[in-house]
Amino acid sequence: MAVELSKGTRKRLQVLFHGEDLELASDLLESDCADNLPLWDDASPTGLERIRYAALKLSDGDLGKLDEAVRLSLTDWRDTLVIAEFGDDPSIHLQWMPASHNPE
Repeated sequence: MAVELSKGTRKRLQVLFHGEDLELASDLLESDCADNLPLWDDASPTGLERIRYAALKLSDGDLGKLDEAVRLSLTDWRDTLVIAEFGDDPSIHLQWMPASHNPE
């Protein structure tokens, strides 16, 4: 089931994605990075921020990379956190904000 995005997730999405890509990225996170993550117990908008921010960080504003990060999270979200360097501290993701991203 889809889980809406938190304000923080939306803010980061808007930095990384624009136009149609913004809508597609938002839909991907809401539907595929939601209450379907194995062994994740807080499927609320803020409860999913850590994994969603990690997926966004790994995407670097590319929809294909975001899809890969979400698919990895569906297999084992801990790998996504470690690769994004959010694995050691449960609140470090709150400090991450992507740099402004200009689409080509």
